[in-house]
Amino acid sequence: MHSNFITPPDYVESVLIIGASDEEIQACAEATINADHSFNVYVYREEMNDRDWVNRIMFRVDTILLQEDQLQFTVPRPIGFGPSCELKNPQEYFINKQ
Repeated sequence: MHSNFITPPDYVESVLIIGASDEEIQACAEATINADHSFNVYVYREEMNDRDWVNRIMFRVDTILLQEDQLQFTVPRPIGFGPSCELKNPQEYFINKQ
């Protein structure tokens, strides 16, 4: 297991991504390499079939990126991504944070 010990002034933003493809997750990982700060990124897809996990995580993260076709998830303050959203893919979120 991996643990983070964080002291001031550092801050690690936690992000939950729901519904991204493998390629989109890889692009997010590549985008975080050049970021000015650290992220803890949780990833969930429907086929993981663990609603208890995602329900627990969604109330602990700072940001939720939700694929627009995943509207069956009721999550607090999601940022949508997809063809009809401002973010076309989730990696744009991390690129915009730089």
